[in-house]
Amino acid sequence: MKQKIRFIINPISGVGKKGELPRLIEQNLDHSRFEYDIKYTEYRKHAKEIARTASHEGVDIVCAVGGDGSVHEVGTALIGTATKLAIIPCGSGNGLARHLGIPVDIEKSILTINTAPIIKMDTVLVNDKPFLGIGGYGFDAHIAKMFDNYHKRGFWSYVKLVVKEFATFKPVKIEVEINGKKETKNVFLCNIANASEFGNGFVISPNSDITDGQIELCFFKPFSPWLAPFVVRRFFKRTVHQSRYSEIIQVKKARLTLSKTLAHYDGEPFQVREELNVEVIPQSLNILTGTRNKVMAFIELDIAEMIQTLDKLTQDTPAKWGNLSAQGMVEHLCDGLKMSSGKLKFPLEIAADKHEKMQAFLASDKPMAKNIEVSFVKKDTPLRHEEIELAIDEFLLEWIDFEEHFSDDTITEQHPYYGDLNFDQWCQLHAKHFTHHFEQFGLI
Repeated sequence: MKQKIRFIINPISGVGKKGELPRLIEQNLDHSRFEYDIKYTEYRKHAKEIARTASHEGVDIVCAVGGDGSVHEVGTALIGTATKLAIIPCGSGNGLARHLGIPVDIEKSILTINTAPIIKMDTVLVNDKPFLGIGGYGFDAHIAKMFDNYHKRGFWSYVKLVVKEFATFKPVKIEVEINGKKETKNVFLCNIANASEFGNGFVISPNSDITDGQIELCFFKPFSPWLAPFVVRRFFKRTVHQSRYSEIIQVKKARLTLSKTLAHYDGEPFQVREELNVEVIPQSLNILTGTRNKVMAFIELDIAEMIQTLDKLTQDTPAKWGNLSAQGMVEHLCDGLKMSSGKLKFPLEIAADKHEKMQAFLASDKPMAKNIEVSFVKKDTPLRHEEIELAIDEFLLEWIDFEEHFSDDTITEQHPYYGDLNFDQWCQLHAKHFTHHFEQFGLI
């Protein structure tokens, strides 16, 4: 007997080609296993209503199509029910989806549903408000509130707000009570972590496990603006728990008293009471996870994982082939990202009537060939950074610029061999290109 899936699509969340979703679902869902219908949200909290109705009707799986806010609405409506939550991440951060290993590529995430394992995950209850992944009461709550009212969605909008608000934000005073012991802290961030990250690879609690029956209280002390680049890099490297500004406490229950009553749960802003009773609700939500299949033709374009991989390099890491140094390779990847963002431009070298064939190669499983000279890449280009760590920092910034550049999904940028490429095609090219050079230096 086929299982019934109800897809709930938020048409305004984040970025992505959600207008194509009905076609992509029809093409990629396994129709021998599933039958489905689609509902669109029309107002705030509508997804919660649709999910509850679906559960009452006995629908097997409800799939949230959108960002963390959509996942929060749908998921919290399914807590304690037999209906399972699936996610097609189309938002600005996609924190829970990334934690679960669900691809942020729409087609891949639909294909994942066909074979996805099902687990019972913990959820969190704060007074009368449940959430799934991350809750916060510090700077992130302030940004979540501003982002909720911001005129433009997307990760870069988040970054702009962070830069604008960072210097003027005042720390939050929090009294923490655990097992009868009280302690007062002044913090920049105060988070309840069931999952590991906010989204986009920004990891607040690297060791969080959504099935262990516990949650992590994460505190981050105020720090100098001059240290911000180094602190931020720790979050993306999944080493923030090693920072002297960080403190993480594992609990099942806790009581918090706040000086500021602004919060966010899964990125959704809320006004809350000063006194909060926090507890984990073990194994309370059935959810489809990612397959985490590491036997892939090309790497997943997850910025946190890519930065962790590049951080394995040293100045002296040797190449298995070719003449690039390790740092030269990273700077070469940065130039590829600049090309995709329209910062570097080269004339066409392949005739337009060959572009269709070239672009078909991008969509294939065929790898890039080794030791092929590329005419628009100059030999013996001098290094532009003093050390490899700065080159990796540039890679992070160029990746963010690339995603922001394509927040308008009508844009294309020209490649000298492949012609005009849209965002998805550039992602195909970057996946092949990054995989090629990661293999060149023994990183994968």
